[in-house]
Amino acid sequence: MIISQYPQKLSEVLTALIQEHKINESELARRINLPRATINRITSGKIIDPKSSTLTLIANYFNISIDQLLGYEKINFSHTLKLTNRIQVPLLELNQLIDIYKRTKQLNLDLLSYKEAITFEYDANHKKMFALKIYGDAMWPYFDNNSTIIIDPTIQPQNRSFVITYIAKTDEIILRQLLIDVKSRVLTPINPAFKSLVLEIKDIIIGVVIHVEKTFSY
Repeated sequence: MIISQYPQKLSEVLTALIQEHKINESELARRINLPRATINRITSGKIIDPKSSTLTLIANYFNISIDQLLGYEKINFSHTLKLTNRIQVPLLELNQLIDIYKRTKQLNLDLLSYKEAITFEYDANHKKMFALKIYGDAMWPYFDNNSTIIIDPTIQPQNRSFVITYIAKTDEIILRQLLIDVKSRVLTPINPAFKSLVLEIKDIIIGVVIHVEKTFSY
């Protein structure tokens, strides 16, 4: 099944995706940690311009781009259908991830090597996924202090994706929203008290946020 005419309304696209995946609004909301009321207001057309964080969660779940979700590009529904698995991934503190990346410059995560792990439902089973505890107010109010997020290093970052990035100049790893234009890629905080950062050649995007397990504000 393919959407043949576009652009379409966001409400129509999301309704079609829900139907194609044979789930309901409540189940989708549970799987991506959004209030059911938010999903309902989108499908009913009461919300026509959701926050970028909401769009990112929905698009990542259905394995489509935000432009496809918004109805600007076609969707091949057969490519979005996947089997849902319950998977277990290592749960890291930020200082652990920094240490791993400084030593190896890559993610070789062995679940058995870590005392803590987290189990969640997702439509893939990538061994490189990991959970990360985050602290600070740079991404408030979307991500509250002490949130736990799931990172998938295999997903190609897109405009407005929330990403974990290694910053070579300061030797740190940060969570920011990625904004992409023709000339640059910019990591931007949600909290206006913090500054944006232009990505340099040596900076490396480690992975994309695909799930929030703890506290998230909408």
